[in-house]
Amino acid sequence: MPTVPVRVSVSNLLLLLLLGMLALLFYAAVWHFSLNVPLTDDWLLVFTLTRVIDPATPWPEALRLLTEQHIDHRILGARLLILADYVAEGHLNLRTLLVGGSVCVAGFVWLLHRFFRQANRALWAILPVALLLFQPSYQEDVWWLICLLQHTLTLFLSLYLFSQIDRPGTLAQVGMLGLAALLVYSNTNGLFVWVAMLGLHLLRRRWGRAAVWAAVGAVVFGLYFWLDYSFRSKGAALALWQHPAWVLNGLVGFVGGGVAFEGRRWLGVPSAWAVVGAGVSILGLMAISGWRAVFGQKKPSASLLALLALSFVLVCTGGAAAVARGTGGLLVVGRYQIFAVLCLVVAYALLVLQLTNPRHQRLVVAGATGLAGWFWLNAWLLYGPALAHRHNALLADALNLRTYGRSVTSQAFLAVPFWQNLLQQTRERGIYAVPDFPQTAGLVQALKQTPTSADVIFRVDSAFSNVHYVPMQTISHDTLPTPTYLCLWSAQHAYLLPATPPPASFLKPLGTGRGVTSAVMPTLLLPGQYRIGWVRKDPTGRWRVTCSGQRIWGG
Repeated sequence: MPTVPVRVSVSNLLLLLLLGMLALLFYAAVWHFSLNVPLTDDWLLVFTLTRVIDPATPWPEALRLLTEQHIDHRILGARLLILADYVAEGHLNLRTLLVGGSVCVAGFVWLLHRFFRQANRALWAILPVALLLFQPSYQEDVWWLICLLQHTLTLFLSLYLFSQIDRPGTLAQVGMLGLAALLVYSNTNGLFVWVAMLGLHLLRRRWGRAAVWAAVGAVVFGLYFWLDYSFRSKGAALALWQHPAWVLNGLVGFVGGGVAFEGRRWLGVPSAWAVVGAGVSILGLMAISGWRAVFGQKKPSASLLALLALSFVLVCTGGAAAVARGTGGLLVVGRYQIFAVLCLVVAYALLVLQLTNPRHQRLVVAGATGLAGWFWLNAWLLYGPALAHRHNALLADALNLRTYGRSVTSQAFLAVPFWQNLLQQTRERGIYAVPDFPQTAGLVQALKQTPTSADVIFRVDSAFSNVHYVPMQTISHDTLPTPTYLCLWSAQHAYLLPATPPPASFLKPLGTGRGVTSAVMPTLLLPGQYRIGWVRKDPTGRWRVTCSGQRIWGG
């Protein structure tokens, strides 16, 4: 269908200005808060690169390492991208991958704009989509590398693949098969992408293409599960088989989780009610839209089919997440928030594309703009400060890594000799070097000084232990004004920890929050007796370290 030319008017210029401001703020935050410091599972990506490019690794073993299982996934795409960055820069730079990969967020906006223009919808219909996507509520899926590459990027490529369903030509079809195969081996929900593409060809009555996708899919799926694969969530699957309602509850929470906002009220409604209402409404809209596409008299457009295919992937992913992680309640997981936000986007787009009355279209766009604007504002007020604290935590971890070669915020696998050896190889071979951030220079000097004493006693939720494998310990204090960092101080060592305050109330970003929480893996500390303290700037701008009299044991 031909698109309607875009008229250059004051209204359109105003829209372009708004979109530019939204994108500028979002990408300024991406640039500022992206650091070249691995976080937890990012280390597994780094160490895969270390082993793959080892001269002693034969190419069959390198191929196996690139495709080996990661939990219940294979993450070939993420591993290929870090390999490409290493080849291009001569060393691994996570910030390059974070900033470059985040461009796919703008890609979502671009694809939705194309869908709306092909359906002759008003230019302003794209504004709610931009408000829902250019914000930080799904921060782990943008500022955490493995989640960005495994979730956000693969979802964008999936929607792009669906948008090409009507593209003619053998070469184009081969390219689509290749992209779909890469998605299968980059995230388990790529399996759902393949099934959705097969379904789209069947719906279009393209029997030859459907046969090709079925035949190639049998090979791709067979290799996925046959080559060194074990279903690690089978225990959860068996438990949920006995409690099918758990899957439904988890799916509703997964789909509606975009409005969870850390348990805060949404438009005056308790968070759980808002999540259930959003989840049920979105699932209902997706189901009705799918029914109309399959059994309706009107042939659905390629744009509508692409959105329905993405709906299928999102719902199947939610069901799989409920099987793997569900405990009977609503499933709202931070690292899956991009899926929940895309559920909101897809529901809105499905509604706009299926409304034929221009007046109804305008009402939906206006109402969605108001709701999405309120969503955008609250997301920045709640998750903006969280990004700043996350930024400080990574700076502290970089200092710990440079000084001691240990991370006190990442997972305990870094304490295992096998991973410690790989970390040493990674640094010695110049594959990855912990940056020397200028922001930490004052901290280094402060930690060399004798700390002042204080009578404030922190609460440690559970005692530290000398056992090698112990769970993460939480350190908290309910009334202390939040410092920039917590500190574990011994006679020989001083470790910085993130100091995370409780979330600020909506529309009260300047309120002084009190209370602080931090977490530490004691297995990653050098043995010794530690005092707990805190680090903050004094009125002159100098860093000061203050320690309590309480002593705890390092692992």
